[in-house]
Amino acid sequence: TTNFVRVIRATYVSDVAGFKAINERLNGYYILRQSIDFASSYADSVTIGAAPIGQATEGFKIETEGAGSEVAGTAFTGVFDGNGYALMNYRRASEAYTSATEGYGLAVFGWIGESGVVKNLTLRNISVHGGQDCALLAAFNEGTIENIVVEESCTLYSNYGNGGLTDVNFGTIQNVVSFLTKYGDRNGSESRDFGWMTTSSTYSDVTQPAAVNAHISADREEIAELTAAHEREIEALHEEYGQKIAAINEAHEQ
Repeated sequence: TTNFVRVIRATYVSDVAGFKAINERLNGYYILRQSIDFASSYADSVTIGAAPIGQATEGFKIETEGAGSEVAGTAFTGVFDGNGYALMNYRRASEAYTSATEGYGLAVFGWIGESGVVKNLTLRNISVHGGQDCALLAAFNEGTIENIVVEESCTLYSNYGNGGLTDVNFGTIQNVVSFLTKYGDRNGSESRDFGWMTTSSTYSDVTQPAAVNAHISADREEIAELTAAHEREIEALHEEYGQKIAAINEAHEQ
């Protein structure tokens, strides 16, 4: 019997150039080697893949009129493993907040396809400003998103239908912790149709800010109690050994 092992070639990503190159092969297997700092550069903060836009677009799409032009969209169908690292200071924005195509579906990933996986990643100081169906991680998800941390420094501004992690979700979202609190439209008002994680479909194992803060508070109290108990134990040991040393010294003097 002959057994065959499938070897998947991974591409390691360690800088902005490597991240942008993912668009050249959207079905690849990518692993972050270190956190990537986009240095608040709009030019470098590209979207991986593209959200499908337009009434006439076949399949998965934004159902909206007035987009200006149709975009068939391109899905990321590979694997992006953050490897525990972060994407930092990413800036994605468009001046066309309402009716132009470039204002729709802005996010780090425009479209995660059915076989696409994005995992083990932290979003830090990510800022997305767009018109409709925008999100921080993915505008559209049909694949798997898991083990993600959205830090409080992230901000999202979009006039309609935006989600903290993904706007439209037909896939799987699990093991997500979100500290996100800043969201709104371009005028600074609370955005309509906002979802903490997604504005459509379902997701699981998502911890939102209030629950996260509750866990942190409980952990801090537990740590404080353990620290106090440890200090009392150390103090008792000091006293015990101090008495023993005093007794030894007294016996030695005699």
